[in-house]
This record gives sequence, C-alpha cells and structure tokens, in this order.
Amino acid sequence: MRAVHRPVEVAGRLLVRPPWTEARPGLLDVVIDPGMAFGTAQHGTTRTCLAMLTDLPRGGSLLDAGCGTGVLAIAARRLGFDPVWAIDNDQLAVDATLANARANGVGLAAGRRTIGTDRLPAAEVVVANLTATVLAVLAGALPAPAPRHMILSGLRPEEADGAARLFAPHGLREVDRADDDGWTTVRLRRP
Repeated sequence: MRAVHRPVEVAGRLLVRPPWTEARPGLLDVVIDPGMAFGTAQHGTTRTCLAMLTDLPRGGSLLDAGCGTGVLAIAARRLGFDPVWAIDNDQLAVDATLANARANGVGLAAGRRTIGTDRLPAAEVVVANLTATVLAVLAGALPAPAPRHMILSGLRPEEADGAARLFAPHGLREVDRADDDGWTTVRLRRP
C-alpha cells in the first residue's frame, strides 16, 4: 500500500502526503492516512478539486459533501476557510475524516449525512467530489442561500455540461473546468 500513496503537490501551495513521508518547506502540509476511505490526492478528481480550491478567495464557510478521508476539508482549513463541515453517508469516511483532522491539528465538523434526505449546512463554498447521480440529488438539496462557489467533480467529460446545468436554477454558472486522467471537474460561481 505504501508504494501506491505518494506525496502530491498541488498548485505550488499544498502538499498532500501520507504520514510516512516528510513535509516540504514552503507548502501547506496535509497529512492523510488513507485507511479505508477515498481521497488521498492520487486520483485526478481530488487533484483538480484541490487545485480549484487554491484559486478561491480565502475565508468563509465551506462544505465538503462526500468527504471520504477529509482531504478537501482539511486542505480548506489549511487555506483559511472557517468553519468547515465535512459530510459523508459512510461512517468509516466520517471516522477517517475526524482522525485525519486531529492528525493535522485542524478543527472541522464532520458527520454522517445522506444527501437528499438529511439537512445540509449552508456554506459559501461547496466542494462535491461525487458521482453525477449524487450531484443531481445535491442540486435539489442545496440549502438557501446557495453557495457563492461550487466545485463539482467525479464526472466523466461527457457528464460535465449536464452536471453544471443542474445548478443553474441556484444562480450558479460555470467559470472554470479541468480534466485529469479521464475525469472532469467544474467550478461554478454565483454573482
């Protein structure tokens, strides 16, 4: 397992690394023990979400919908977002997120929630690295007010336009798109 999980530098600002590798001076350090949950920055969807996250204005609230190991939520805290909420429908993911947040010395709220069933916290930024099917449910479950920024990932290139359109009724429009290893990430913004 150790050979698979290598440090990943993102946008010259973040280093996502497993605990058995060293930090690099000058980079915000995010240590993720892969455990049993998804999200170590090895996947193209995670890398592009992180890169887009580094481009957003700092500060304000953030929701990581489908948090996996918590890599996006922890990186958001390192980048200055506060408060940060992390949700997942898998208790193992919530447990991994909380353990990784403690290991990184960052505070965030994490809990088990099912998108479309449970109430979600309203946030200025929503990051959702999910499937197109779950993103469609999220579009109907966003609390008011709608976020100013959304990062949608977990999409195949042919799904990206449709996913972005789902959030248009909330006033969100596409402002950026990135492809990595056969996956697409879309950033939306509300004026």
